[in-house]
Amino acid sequence: MKFNYDSYCGLYCGACPFLTATQKGENNLKQLHEKISKKNKNIELRDLKCKGCKSQQHSIYCESCEIRECAEKRGIEYCYECSQYPCDFLKNFRNDDASHHSVIFKNLETIQMMGKNKWLENQKKRWQCDECGEEYTWYDKECQNCGNKLFNAVEEEELLEND
Repeated sequence: MKFNYDSYCGLYCGACPFLTATQKGENNLKQLHEKISKKNKNIELRDLKCKGCKSQQHSIYCESCEIRECAEKRGIEYCYECSQYPCDFLKNFRNDDASHHSVIFKNLETIQMMGKNKWLENQKKRWQCDECGEEYTWYDKECQNCGNKLFNAVEEEELLEND
């Protein structure tokens, strides 16, 4: 079972709750499904399974991603490689209501400067609890292992807006 943690747009899929739950197994997916199905009764457990943007299995939330479809059609690995960069798709994605989207331009710039492998290594560390090393997802507020307060995507977006 191969998971991919980078994406065309610069998101780090390793902090995605759907990929993380898929990776941790069926019980974690069931817990996530219970939470989500309270708001949306039409979502099936299988709709949440994801192995990352650049894999063949995407959650329902990423299945019809225009950015991924565009990048695949153009044969590029990252959006910054495109002559249309930054396009309206990317700008709208960056400026929507999802806080974890706010880092895409910063991440793409970092990938371009240091390369995918170094960026992935840094992102893995970024999305680990400072106290115990437990990995966490974009919107987690405290570590499920040790209870430490976490620096999540909402706080990161606030910092980016103040720069």
